[in-house]
Amino acid sequence: MTENVLIVNCYSDFSCLAHQPRGTEATSGLVTFKINTLTGELTKWNETKGPLNPSYMESLPQYKIAFTLTETILENGEIVGYKISENGEPIEVCRQSAEGRSSCYLIFDRNKTHALVNNYWDSVLSVFPVNQENGFIESVVSKYAPMEGIAARTREEHLIHRQSEPHNHCIELDPVHDRIAFVPDLGKDCVHQFIYAPDEKTGVYTLFHCGSIKSSPKETQRSGPRYITFHPKLKVAYVVNELSSTVSVFEFDSDAAKNLKIGETNSTLKFVQEVSTIPEGFTSKNTCGRVAVHKSGKFVLSSNRGHDSISVHKVDQENGQLSIVGVYLTEGQTPRHFAFDVSGNFVIPANQDSDNITVFRIDQETGVLTFTGYKQSVNSPNFVFA
Repeated sequence: MTENVLIVNCYSDFSCLAHQPRGTEATSGLVTFKINTLTGELTKWNETKGPLNPSYMESLPQYKIAFTLTETILENGEIVGYKISENGEPIEVCRQSAEGRSSCYLIFDRNKTHALVNNYWDSVLSVFPVNQENGFIESVVSKYAPMEGIAARTREEHLIHRQSEPHNHCIELDPVHDRIAFVPDLGKDCVHQFIYAPDEKTGVYTLFHCGSIKSSPKETQRSGPRYITFHPKLKVAYVVNELSSTVSVFEFDSDAAKNLKIGETNSTLKFVQEVSTIPEGFTSKNTCGRVAVHKSGKFVLSSNRGHDSISVHKVDQENGQLSIVGVYLTEGQTPRHFAFDVSGNFVIPANQDSDNITVFRIDQETGVLTFTGYKQSVNSPNFVFA
């Protein structure tokens, strides 16, 4: 099979976002494409209006459902499930409140019994059961909200208060025990750790806060941790820091993660390295978007919004530390997100502010990115799901 499906999520209403895109509001929030896994050629397949500002997307392949989150600071977001029809049209099959505002990250636990959702604006973390018969996400069973309140009520106030209040951006479970949830907090410059386990009294899966880890050892630097991801083989985690344009490398202590008890704050991550995502000498404004590890485990990629590029770092296969391969312009503006196609041969950036997605071939041995010449126009793309 030489073709696979991509789903591109697009912003449809800029007025209710925490940030201000500079592209064009989309009339179709969900657009499907086919990608040729030999050449990288993109073919537009279908589209639908979709929900308000569809953003992050994750799937339950066994049910053939892809779930997107809606992003708005004015009301609670939603989790909306879609199946792709034979002609490529996303068809809505279920909908559930995300129980927080500006919903931006969704994962499933290892057994696919629960979904965990992060909401950026109010930093609420929500846990939802998955209906095992149809794959639909059911009503929330537990929530975690930070003790500190959120002062900002508007986008303008947010820009003033962003670094003085919590703003969680991501949630990931550890790859060994599926027990420790890591939550980068852009506002508080740290990565929170939670125990994800059933409550002893109720039996309900719950997130118990167990301390936090600085995303960078530089006390004078505002890092703004955004995403965390793990190496597929090594016990190593990578955190992309939005404000400092860096990636922090951590050793993951699986024994500490296994033995951590509720109420304890022993760190399960140990900082070992920090590398830049932008070229030396670049002094204009830049903020990082996504970080991801290639499925081979050989390379870590990060997107730069401002330099408008993707940085590629080679992974030392002994200790997980990084060395630069290169920084490659994405043929567009503000790559908020990017994805690898299922073959691992291609990287597809979502260039939010130039209204396009582009395709790069990644050399499997060196990590070098080469533009294929293939691109497609799509308004305000913010996420590529492959």
